[in-house]
Amino acid sequence: MRNHCLALTGAAVMAAGLFGSAHVHAQAQGDGPRAYQMLPEGVHALSVYGIFQDGNETIDPATIIEGSDISIDIGIVQYVHPISVRGQASGLFVALPFGQVDGSLTARPPFNGISGDASGVGDVVLGAVIGLKGSPSLSLQDYAKFKPGFSIGALTKLTLPTGSYTQDKALNLGANRWNLQLGAPMGWVIGESYLDPKLTSFELLPSVTFYGDNDEPFRANTTSQEPIFRLEGHITRNLNKAVWISADALVSNGGETETDGVDNNNRQYSLKLGATLSVAVAKTASLKFSYGETVDSNKTNSSDGKMFRVVGTLLF
Repeated sequence: MRNHCLALTGAAVMAAGLFGSAHVHAQAQGDGPRAYQMLPEGVHALSVYGIFQDGNETIDPATIIEGSDISIDIGIVQYVHPISVRGQASGLFVALPFGQVDGSLTARPPFNGISGDASGVGDVVLGAVIGLKGSPSLSLQDYAKFKPGFSIGALTKLTLPTGSYTQDKALNLGANRWNLQLGAPMGWVIGESYLDPKLTSFELLPSVTFYGDNDEPFRANTTSQEPIFRLEGHITRNLNKAVWISADALVSNGGETETDGVDNNNRQYSLKLGATLSVAVAKTASLKFSYGETVDSNKTNSSDGKMFRVVGTLLF
């Protein structure tokens, strides 16, 4: 019986994602494919992320400094705890980032061509995703027989200002402000079950992120930011029982900032494209590799850069 459960859980690590995906700077390239497909009830997930990015975005994915060259190398540890809400598979998650950031900044005030670097612990992320339709809470045995289709959920992520932050530094691991992301992950899954070796999915995640004020910004008294609207999309396909691939896209719009009450006229627009490869390396473990970059970097206030992400996930 134990081996049977391990086999089903191993198939689940291929077929489905985990309810909740790391938010801290992974958001610059989105939460990723199959991040919100259901898992069997009682299955927990522990993930470790490595994110490596070069471009004009800081560790806070809502902050773009045009003309800058910023390098980010961070890790994120995340735990997902499964719950059931009105019979729908749901989950609670917590994520803790750590690492380093350094770069040469633009001559545009207030940065004036300086360089900066920081290392340490980033902002803690707390979140929940609640299944609303099409994601019933199922045992391992029922999960293997369930025929998926359309599903939709409600996503909430709260980032707390707990990370390393110093006002006299232009670059920090923490953002010194809270933010709240609300979204509605939805998808259409084609396959006889979540364990189908030819499983295909079409996924969309519309979301909006609200930002608190930073009352200790670099060379200013306060900064504020308008909400950012994002639409993330993925098309995924299993190649066999151990490998699946995905084409990824992310559109962002909004986020104009004010410094000490003065409008910075920097409303953002970005289009990012990428691809993902996922490989099951054991019955309950997988590795996922993603690459993405901005494809419209000539636009004013657009992000400009490239990102590589590797995620190791253990189900238990």
